Amino acid sequence: MKLYYKLLILLTSIGIIYGCQHELEDYLNTDTEETVNIELLNLLRENPNYSKYLSILERHSIDTVFAKGKSLTLFIPTNEAIEEMGELHLDTIDFIRYLFAESYINVFSIEGSRQIKTLGGKFATIESKHNTKFIDGIEIVKASPLSKNGRYYEIDGILQPLPNLYEYIALRNPFFQSYIDMQDSTFLDLFRSTPIGYNENGQTIYDSVTTVINQFAQKYFDIKNEFRTSRATMLLFDEDQFNNALSIIADDLSLESKDAIPDQWKNDILFPYLINQGVFWNELEYSDFASGRLRNILGDSVTVNPDNIDINSAFQCSNGKAFNYLNFVVPDSLYKGSQRIQGEHLIVSRGFGLYSWAENVSVTGPAVNPTAVRAANVADNDSLLAVNFPFSNYDQEFSLSFKFKNIFPGRYRLLWHGRTTPSGIFEILVNGEVQEINLGYGASDFIDLYDLRNPVRSVTNQVFRPDGGYNSFDILVENITEYGDVEVTIRYLGPGQRSNNGFILDYIELANF
Repeated sequence: MKLYYKLLILLTSIGIIYGCQHELEDYLNTDTEETVNIELLNLLRENPNYSKYLSILERHSIDTVFAKGKSLTLFIPTNEAIEEMGELHLDTIDFIRYLFAESYINVFSIEGSRQIKTLGGKFATIESKHNTKFIDGIEIVKASPLSKNGRYYEIDGILQPLPNLYEYIALRNPFFQSYIDMQDSTFLDLFRSTPIGYNENGQTIYDSVTTVINQFAQKYFDIKNEFRTSRATMLLFDEDQFNNALSIIADDLSLESKDAIPDQWKNDILFPYLINQGVFWNELEYSDFASGRLRNILGDSVTVNPDNIDINSAFQCSNGKAFNYLNFVVPDSLYKGSQRIQGEHLIVSRGFGLYSWAENVSVTGPAVNPTAVRAANVADNDSLLAVNFPFSNYDQEFSLSFKFKNIFPGRYRLLWHGRTTPSGIFEILVNGEVQEINLGYGASDFIDLYDLRNPVRSVTNQVFRPDGGYNSFDILVENITEYGDVEVTIRYLGPGQRSNNGFILDYIELANF
């Protein structure tokens, strides 16, 4: 009985192996059993109807691919098809690479639809419809015998590779292309670099191999490359739309022209905003924008007005889809709005109840331990920055400086909001200049925060009134004359009306005025 089972297992195994081998042979030779002992390139040369195709191969030295010893699959247009299209469209290396696959593909074994990777990295789509095979919608009309290094298929037309999203942007948005290219960063590739010794400090010296990583591709989507499954949709704008939007900004800011808008603002503020608003996973249809609220490629919820998308602008790319805005404008809040710095964001936690100043904060004078104080439903962000000087009637030097980023020149209103105690006399400097402070009963170069326990007048003529121990004051800032970062300094001058000195800050806001 044991011998019977052993024979049964052996016969079953032989059957499986034979079946797999037979299935593989069917895959390779379904379309024709004919094989020829000849190189694929020579097989092509035997057919005079492919002469124009071969001449383009030689012109671009693509014929060297045949010398690599790989199995190849080619899709061949006839001389007639090439003549109909004209050299203008065909004399490109991308066109030739799109007709090659560096692997053997039996198209007649494919059912439904399948993407194949071509020599240039792009993917072409082979489909089966009504017993007819197509590649990117072009009928495959003939298959060659299986040669020593592959097979070719004659196609009834010309394959035109679609541009990927990066190539599409390069055609319509050269300024956007430049921004993406600027995101390239070069890194030392330790895995590919060879250690060759040590320097005088004992650090390893490498025979360096560097690699370039594009930060746009890392953060959002690798729009220069193509994948079988990953695709994206982008909301874009053409060069005229972009220039018109910049001109509106220049007029609004009383600049000489759009060329006076700093590139730093475009790169640090504008383009990241537009990308966050306009890059999404997968290929979206116009109807997908109907709700007006979508998650972008980072997973953040963004508002998109479907009425401002040109439905006729939909363009199919090889790795996604692009739409164009109908009326492209930049919201003025991006360049004329306000920036608010929360007090508690000026410090970082170092452990339970322990804090230190953040890296972007500069503090002078003796060491003062700041703390974050919870004030849920009272403070703007539910927390406050508390700075309490270590002894009564504190008379030591202290100043705190931080920066508002990417500010255009103009008149601004600087608003302080915090508790009215502890006390202390302070002056406020903007870009190194002491600012005038007027609480409504006389201008001064300084303020005792304890005075905020009373109503004070704003530069807007409204009145700030104390509320639960909190109050505000503001100053008019008129010395921001160049684009860039604006430094604000809070400098302690001495004890105020109370013996306990310091300040508790909710937030400081800089707003266009």
